[in-house]
Amino acid sequence: MNPIREEIVISGAGVAGASLALALVRAGVPVCLLEQHRLPEPSIDLDIRVVALSPSAILLFEALAVWPLPEGKATPYQQMAVTGAANAAGVQFAARDIAQPALGHIVELRALQVALHRALLASRLCDFRVGQSIAVLNRRDDQLDLELADGSRKRPGLLVVAEGEFSGLREQLGIGSHGRDYQSAGIVCHLETERPNPGIAFQRFDEGGPLAFLPIAGGRSSLVWTRPTEQVADLLALSDTEFAERLGTASAHRFGAVRVVSPRQSFPFRLALADQVAGARVVLIGDAAHKVHPLAGLGLNLGLQDVAALYDVIMDARRRGRDLGGAGSLQRYQAWRQSDAEFTAGLVDAMERGFRGAADSGLPGLLQTGLGWLNHLKPLKRLLTEAACGQVGRMPSLMRVSTLSAR
Repeated sequence: MNPIREEIVISGAGVAGASLALALVRAGVPVCLLEQHRLPEPSIDLDIRVVALSPSAILLFEALAVWPLPEGKATPYQQMAVTGAANAAGVQFAARDIAQPALGHIVELRALQVALHRALLASRLCDFRVGQSIAVLNRRDDQLDLELADGSRKRPGLLVVAEGEFSGLREQLGIGSHGRDYQSAGIVCHLETERPNPGIAFQRFDEGGPLAFLPIAGGRSSLVWTRPTEQVADLLALSDTEFAERLGTASAHRFGAVRVVSPRQSFPFRLALADQVAGARVVLIGDAAHKVHPLAGLGLNLGLQDVAALYDVIMDARRRGRDLGGAGSLQRYQAWRQSDAEFTAGLVDAMERGFRGAADSGLPGLLQTGLGWLNHLKPLKRLLTEAACGQVGRMPSLMRVSTLSAR
């Protein structure tokens, strides 16, 4: 049986892979999208997994015609407050300082995936294969031969690896990674507080790691509490009342008394950067390319920048009649995204080391003073605000304006 020639094959239909697929089909480019797991199903209840989306990421989803999400699935925040252990004034960032309606949105991950998948399943240009994966990958000269789990074969001009942090394809391709284990995990759940969250992303740095209250629908907050690995099991074993008491103390009762209103889960934190993000007819995007600490909320946004940058590279190659998987096209993506990912990951890692080191050394007062000074350094504060909103550096076209129309 002869392999079927596909222009682009994307392995992984998480947010990054699905977003790239949808951007391409909206522009008239056919793709084959593979996802080995079951797709998430819509639910009225808010899922425990939420993500922070920057204004530039929102522009991307507007361009893909999947924004806004259903009511209650995305909550804007206009302010961000960061304090040290002393819980004094700290530093406050505001959307009005950069003439934006919001600094970002806290979004239910499942709802975002469902919106992307629905659009792809309705597209005649997307060969969306659920329950399928690449079983065998062979590289010969400048050619890729793929055998899928069902025995069918493909010979793509470009293979996009979007399988997430533990990508089997990345390993098959021989692409190594570097980084470190933070020896910590994030405990997540949803909270009600005595005073409803008014739209503030609150983060407090203390011994052992940061604690974040992120605004969600109904004045509730989504918790991300970073704890050393050895403490996580004991905290998860506490009753909701006992956990809420510990959390109230750790947050210095920023919003008053706390009540846990969802199950609790934990997720380990690691830094992992692929040694390269492009090779012969292959590119990596999203967590397959880089996994960073979530303290700055940049993880998914970094992956979406990969999506928008690769879209620009692919569309430019098509306009010029060039080979999509050729060295010239992919070298451009490699140079663009590897440097951005390394810089962002290094910055976040330095923040983690600095805040944790200050707190663990008994210097929270010095840390707090530094945060207070930042309030008065307006140019630096503005730059940090713009960076958090994805407004610095070279921005891909889909993150500047909505350039696609629904097909």
